[in-house]
Amino acid sequence: MNVVIRTDASYEIGFGHVMRCLTLAESLRNLGVTVSFVIKKQLYDLKDHIENSGFDVYRLTRAVEGCPFDYEEDAIETINVISNCKVDLLIVDHYMIDIKWQSILRFYIHKIMVIDDLANRKHDCDFILDQNYISDINRYDSLTPSHSIKFLGGEFALLRKEFSQCRSSLYIRKINKVNNVLIQFGGSDPQNLTLLSLQSLINNGFHINVVVGSAYMYLDDIQSLVNSDKNTMLYVQPNNIAKQMLVADITIGAGGISTWERMCVGLPSIVITTAENQISFNNELHRDGYINLIGESSNIKKRHIYESFKSLIDNTELLYKQSKKCLGLIDGLGSDKIAKILIDIV
Repeated sequence: MNVVIRTDASYEIGFGHVMRCLTLAESLRNLGVTVSFVIKKQLYDLKDHIENSGFDVYRLTRAVEGCPFDYEEDAIETINVISNCKVDLLIVDHYMIDIKWQSILRFYIHKIMVIDDLANRKHDCDFILDQNYISDINRYDSLTPSHSIKFLGGEFALLRKEFSQCRSSLYIRKINKVNNVLIQFGGSDPQNLTLLSLQSLINNGFHINVVVGSAYMYLDDIQSLVNSDKNTMLYVQPNNIAKQMLVADITIGAGGISTWERMCVGLPSIVITTAENQISFNNELHRDGYINLIGESSNIKKRHIYESFKSLIDNTELLYKQSKKCLGLIDGLGSDKIAKILIDIV
């Protein structure tokens, strides 16, 4: 079986699309599937990271970051670069791609799978995955063909194996006092919420671990602040973020895929949404008591972070209940579940 994944990464759109696709690719490869990637040339992309993970990468060269997305040009070039492959399944994880692009590829591809979380456009697909926590289970009915198979909800979250593996050593956090804090806002954090959060909490006696990605652009600023507090440590692109989460009592982070990672290991979280696609499902998670949502990044000040943090550390019983609830919702095995289903059907 041969699978091709079309996705992208950049400072603007982040790296979550590529990272979750890599997770699914690894699950498929473990079942004997050959997987390759098609990505657009960007000012910063993850081509080397994908190749170092053992997958072939075809890079589209005519489209660069900052240029308008031309679906027809992109579709034709995608066809050209995969024309020598017999593609059994094309997986698409891209907000700019919809039914127009997919309909062009349909003549060349046996099956198409879409990974989405916006539900704002039509798709010509056989499978659709939305791993977010959503109450409207019918929201793709009018956007996809009637025959398409839907994977909806956190049970299908595409999490790296480190998170499910950590669950064997997990405990439900019965916290008497908050001591260890994790600050983590993803691969690039263009809004620099990492610095804002650290400024809110530093030099207050807490042990703080700050995690940033290799594309984080404010490293000198954050390092200077970290150096001012002996209880604060900085980690750049650590190999196993799940271990960092295990030793934390609470975390402050963005509302993307890391939301599911934290829930999988039962880590209570303060969440700031950093993109439109995060708002709806994080509001629902907050409403149902899984996370502590402050709001959207454009409206957040240091005092908002500190006030939310202070109210939570004084309510350790709530943190205990959240840890228990999160562990019950996410098991971290979504990628393997989807891979096995795809093998059976495709």
